[in-house]
Amino acid sequence: MGTFTNFAIWTERQIHALKQASKPKTFKQALKENRKKMAQMVDEVKIYKDTAQLDWRGMILVALAKFIKAEGGATPSRLGELDKDIQSMDWIGAQRDQGFKLFYLAIDYEGLTFPESLLAFKEFWTPDNKTSLILILFLFGMAQVDGNMSPIAQAAIEDACRILNIPFEETHKLHLDCQAGSERKQAAYTLLKSVQSDSTEVIKERYRELVKEFHPDTIASKNLSAEFVAFAEDKFKRIQAAYEAIIRDRAT
Repeated sequence: MGTFTNFAIWTERQIHALKQASKPKTFKQALKENRKKMAQMVDEVKIYKDTAQLDWRGMILVALAKFIKAEGGATPSRLGELDKDIQSMDWIGAQRDQGFKLFYLAIDYEGLTFPESLLAFKEFWTPDNKTSLILILFLFGMAQVDGNMSPIAQAAIEDACRILNIPFEETHKLHLDCQAGSERKQAAYTLLKSVQSDSTEVIKERYRELVKEFHPDTIASKNLSAEFVAFAEDKFKRIQAAYEAIIRDRAT
């Protein structure tokens, strides 16, 4: 079994509960069962070998699948959030399709729980703080995609933070800051009548069209009301600001 044979850890709460059990062999038996679960997931379902490379990104998708399963399943909004997560990890085209296949196989696999998937992520890939932080931020995004985070989701993410040694409150604040930045970015694209997948040339073309439409000289030539002139001037400034923000973001 190689590495899988060495998978002899359990969540902190489970360890405490098992150590309190009356039968001395219960704890060892639980560890043995956990190793068996991991082996089955790899050797029987062959999720990792046949579907996608098991790097840190694949492990993140498995953890997200088990989290979503515990939260009630894959809703359209959660799948949309998952698609953004996959693309943000530079899985596009065929790799994106493989990522979704891995996700669906993992979500249907009954032999692995969410905490166990986190322990596998930590044990097999010894993730650094950066990759652990990415996973936690993805979990926050998934937990709040349909509105406020449920108490069950919050408890699950708090457990994930403990397992991966990531501070919960600071990471939640970072998620909210990232979310606000994402909303501002989306607003800029909407103002330019574009989407984030548009090429820079398309963005420039839409920008030129809007600048021409709302340019002060164009508005002045139409003898419109002072109220509309003020509105056009404000929109002209916002169009410029949105275009500059998009170009600056794409340059980084």
